[in-house]
Amino acid sequence: MSFADSINNTLTKQPNKPSRKKCLYPVNKIKQLIDIMSADPIMPEEKISQLKNELTAYHQNDDFLKCKTAGDIVKANLKQVLRKNLRLISRVPNHSWY
Repeated sequence: MSFADSINNTLTKQPNKPSRKKCLYPVNKIKQLIDIMSADPIMPEEKISQLKNELTAYHQNDDFLKCKTAGDIVKANLKQVLRKNLRLISRVPNHSWY
C-alpha cells in the first residue's frame, strides 16, 4: 500500500472523521483567503502585470497571463507548485512509508 493510499484509507474511515475535518479546516481557510484576495484589488495593476510576467517566465506556463488579481496569481501558483510536486510523488516507487 502506498503512502497516499494509507492516508486516504485513514482519512475515510468512520472513526477518524473528526481528524479529517481537522485536516481540511486549514485548506478551507486558505481557499476562503484566496477567494477574498481574488475579489479585492490588493495590488496595483503594474505590480500584478510584473508578477504575472515573471511567474510566466519562471514556470514557463502561460496560465499566469490570464490572472486579473493577486488572488488569481496565488491560486495559479499554488496549482503550478502542487502539480509539480504531485508528479514527483508519483515517481516514488510503491512501498510502505512507516
